[in-house]
Amino acid sequence: MRWMLGEVTSVHAACGRVSDLEIDVEDFADILLGFQSGVICSVHLDYFQRPPSYRFEIIGSSGTIQWDEEKNAARIYRSEKKEWETFLPPKEFERNDLFLEEMRHFLRVIKREEAPLIGLSDGIRNLEIIQAVYQSARFGQKVILS
Repeated sequence: MRWMLGEVTSVHAACGRVSDLEIDVEDFADILLGFQSGVICSVHLDYFQRPPSYRFEIIGSSGTIQWDEEKNAARIYRSEKKEWETFLPPKEFERNDLFLEEMRHFLRVIKREEAPLIGLSDGIRNLEIIQAVYQSARFGQKVILS
């Protein structure tokens, strides 16, 4: 979300275990992220929804962008056109290629053939946000990030 929407400035979260899954971690999280730009983002994660669902949606006053893994498509609604436009991946697209390329990149970084796409400072910031999620969920209050 930081890559698309900018820097996170606040977190309000609820997470825990509510299902009968035999796992040693939280099975759901609902997270409200505030961004420096003023954008608000809602993230829902869970392990128990059946069938599993992987979706992404950006809603704004000028339109909506949606992506749905099951449909393997992205859609854009532009307010001025008042219609949906659908985008499908190229015919030769293979989802597994994404993961293979990520592993190849990792190996090239280890061999010092290229720089990491994500730097140490991004990793540290992401961990700070994750810690803020846990803190918010534990104390039931919004956490402001510096």
